Amino acid sequence: MSIPTYANGLSQLRRVAEPLQNGDSAPTVTVRQLLEWFGQQRRGWRVVATVKGALRRTGLATEPDFATAYIDGDLRFSLAEGKDAVPRSGTDHEQTDSSEVGGNMADSRAPEAIIEDPVLRVRMLPAANREPVTVNRDDPVEKALTFMAMHDYSQLPVTQDMRSVDGMISWRSVLSAQTKGVEPTRVGECMEKHEEVRAEDSLLTAFQKIVDHEAVLVRGDEQSITGIVTATDLSIMFREQTEPFLLLSEIENQLRRFIDGHFSPEELKDAKDSVDEEREIDSVTDLTFGECTRLLERPAHWQRLGVRLDRRTFVKQLIEVRDIRNDVMHFDPDGLSADELQRLKNVRRLLRRVL
Repeated sequence: MSIPTYANGLSQLRRVAEPLQNGDSAPTVTVRQLLEWFGQQRRGWRVVATVKGALRRTGLATEPDFATAYIDGDLRFSLAEGKDAVPRSGTDHEQTDSSEVGGNMADSRAPEAIIEDPVLRVRMLPAANREPVTVNRDDPVEKALTFMAMHDYSQLPVTQDMRSVDGMISWRSVLSAQTKGVEPTRVGECMEKHEEVRAEDSLLTAFQKIVDHEAVLVRGDEQSITGIVTATDLSIMFREQTEPFLLLSEIENQLRRFIDGHFSPEELKDAKDSVDEEREIDSVTDLTFGECTRLLERPAHWQRLGVRLDRRTFVKQLIEVRDIRNDVMHFDPDGLSADELQRLKNVRRLLRRVL
C-alpha cells in the first residue's frame, strides 16, 4: 500500500469520525468501499493490519469487524472504546510514516494479534447474504416450480415473511408427495421441514448440517432470513480456497526441481535467511521459497542453470508469487483475485516448460 492511498483512507476515516465526535451518526459503507478508500480490493493480512492501524489512529471501530464481515455487507462506524478510544492528533495533510503503511506494524505483529476473530463464519459466504426467492404456503405449486426452473434452484423457502419460515418446497418434496398418491396443488401440501444456521455460526460447525440437508437457511443478526447455503455453495468455496494452495505447492516443488543439483551444499547454506541460524540446510528441500528465489538473484548462479530466459523477469515473477503465498498462508477471507490466480498459473506454466 502506497503512502498516498493510505493518506486517502485516513482522510476518509477522519471525515467519518467528525460527526460521531459531535454526537451525530456516520454513514454506513460496505467492506469493499472501505478497502477502496485504501486502494485495495481484498483483505490480505497486511491490508487488515494497515486499515486497523488507521482505525486506531482515528479512534474508530466497525460493527461488525471489517476483517471478517461479508465483503459487500454494511459496516457501522462507532467511536472506539478503551485503549483505542482517543484518536492521534494530526491533519489530513500531515506526513505519513511509511511504517504505518504495511511496514513495521504489519511485519512485526502476528496475524493472530491482528485478527480478533479468525474463525471462518457462515456470514462470509456470498450465498448467506443473498435474500432468497420465496413462496408462501397458499401459492400454487406451479409458481414454485416455475421459480425453481427459472433460477435453477433445487428448493425454495416457504415463508410468511423473512422472519417466519414454514418449511421448504423442493423438486424432491413434490415428487415425494406424488409417490404417495397425492397431486399437490398448493405449496403447503408438499412442504418439507427446513433447517437453519445462524450467520454467526462457525462454517466448520455448520458444514455437516449443510451437507446432510443439502440446503440450510441462514438467520441473521436481526432474526430475518438473509440467505440460503447449499452443498454446491460449499463445493465452490472449497474449490476457490484450495486452488491457490495446490498451485503454490506445485510451483514450489517445480522450483526446487529446477534448482536441484546445480549448487553445492555451501551455496545452498549461503542462501539461508541469516536470522534463522539454527536451521540445518542439507539440500534444496530445506530452503524456503524466498531462499530459493534469493539463490537465483545472483547472475553467476543463474547462468549455471543453462536456460535462455531473462533472470530479472523470472525472479520478479517469483517475488510476486512469494507475496501472494504470504497472503494465502495467513488469514484472508476474500481469497485471491482473478489476476493473482492467473499469475500463479502463468508461473506454473513457465516452470513446467523449463523442466
